[in-house]
Amino acid sequence: MKSRFLRKLTDLKSAVIAADPVAATACLEDLAHMARRGLGVEERAQAETSLSEIRDLAQASERGARHAIEQIRAIVEAARSLQTYDSAGRRHATSTTAPAPHRF
Repeated sequence: MKSRFLRKLTDLKSAVIAADPVAATACLEDLAHMARRGLGVEERAQAETSLSEIRDLAQASERGARHAIEQIRAIVEAARSLQTYDSAGRRHATSTTAPAPHRF
């Protein structure tokens, strides 16, 4: 049977995968409280493995979010300076007023 600590680690991993910062923060606070009371040798080894996996997931999520922000920034930049040509070959620049993204 899994200990309460290891179940909480599983909950933390699920929260990170679901991109739920509120649940992840709550899990981290619970884990910190439990860890202050002490962990057994087996729990500590399993916790290190689980935390390593969770750290990798969180870093991958951050990289994905940063990449998405860069793509959106490029799309907005391109949309603001659309250039079209009429049938006579004259260029017409159309400036759009798309709001700049501030927070994701």
